[in-house]
Amino acid sequence: MSRPLKALLLSLTFCCFTNGTINGSAKGATNPPVEVFADAVDVNINAQTTVFKGKVRILFSPYQARCQQATVYLNPKTQKVQKIVMDGEVVVEKGTQILKGRRITLDVATNHLKIEGQVYTRFQFDSPVNLNLN
Repeated sequence: MSRPLKALLLSLTFCCFTNGTINGSAKGATNPPVEVFADAVDVNINAQTTVFKGKVRILFSPYQARCQQATVYLNPKTQKVQKIVMDGEVVVEKGTQILKGRRITLDVATNHLKIEGQVYTRFQFDSPVNLNLN
């Protein structure tokens, strides 16, 4: 597949990220573009999937993710992203907040995140937390 065709297919695949469900913006809002870097990509138009392989890096402001493989599933009827599965030493960061796992699945329609395998999280509260453990 030629580079221009791959670029077009990737653009079409990821144009659906701008529907506002990833970063919590209102629908119809103009969101920053999603950038994906990978060693290889496999686009299966019939299966409505795009698989990014090898040193995958996904930038979707204000988040960035790194993994060994990311599979994007489109809804066949709407052509919008319905699910993203990131595998292999997955790291998702937003500022100082970090999520790590062997697999992270994001259901875009419901904004449900599932983290599996050696899960690690680091986050910071906006204000001090007082736990009353008495």
